[in-house]
Amino acid sequence: MRKLFCLAFVLAALPIMPALGADPGNDETIIVHGMTPQVVRREIDKLASAPWNHQLARWGANFCPRVVGLPDPYQTVVMEHVERAAQAVISDATAKCARPNVFILFTEDGTAAFEQILDRAPMLGNTSPLVAIDTSDFQPPGDDDIADLKVERSVRWYRSTVTDPAPGVAAVWDPRFHRFVATNNVKISQQEKDTVAHVSSLMVIVDTQRATGARLGQLADYIAFVVLAGPKLGEDFSPVSIMSLFDGGRFNPAAPEGLTPFDHAVLNALYDADPAREAHDEQAEIASRVRSTLARH
Repeated sequence: MRKLFCLAFVLAALPIMPALGADPGNDETIIVHGMTPQVVRREIDKLASAPWNHQLARWGANFCPRVVGLPDPYQTVVMEHVERAAQAVISDATAKCARPNVFILFTEDGTAAFEQILDRAPMLGNTSPLVAIDTSDFQPPGDDDIADLKVERSVRWYRSTVTDPAPGVAAVWDPRFHRFVATNNVKISQQEKDTVAHVSSLMVIVDTQRATGARLGQLADYIAFVVLAGPKLGEDFSPVSIMSLFDGGRFNPAAPEGLTPFDHAVLNALYDADPAREAHDEQAEIASRVRSTLARH
């Protein structure tokens, strides 16, 4: 866990930034019309993103956010939005936590802040689980990841994941490979894998100069979705999602005022779906759940 503490120290040492503005009032309700199954699936692939044959990662009881770079009461506003969204979907989320692993940094220069963090914490919070199933999950960010994170953006993020045995799977020591491997005991479906991916830590950097125009509550809901779902960095998103707030690399004044029915449906489907599957199978399940939810409203 030393890497997590290192990242926390780096963030805490960065200068405090001025507040972005007042918290908005009641969010507008967005009604979703005319989204075909193909459109929904394309959006899910961006909103809950992972390589084709990997697994989607989500949070469990280890979820513990921290906001750095905003004075009170603005920091409180961001925390309230993130924690409210998390409580709605993380079944074992606790009201209080002691060890932060979600670092939300507000700074006037996002690229400089990322360079400083990368210099001092190159693993960006990656940690190995007690039982190693697939060591490829514990690699530091690749060259492509780092290049994406260095691009000037209003908001940028990076997630670290770990892989644990899936429910019903036992891990045994394999002397040939000198590590623990998964041995399946109970498999409900041929699509299921022996592993489940979990988010271990996440960093969000908000560039306050580039995020100008967004209201604080609106931005806080955007951050909450980023934290909980792990969208693909650098994509443009449907106007029915809060993730369209910075489409085209700039503030979108036509974006929703907060989390929409579509966003809530995506988050609920993500956290209710079977996690012991590859990304493309789970994304299909999530898309089906989202379409069913929206059809009932």
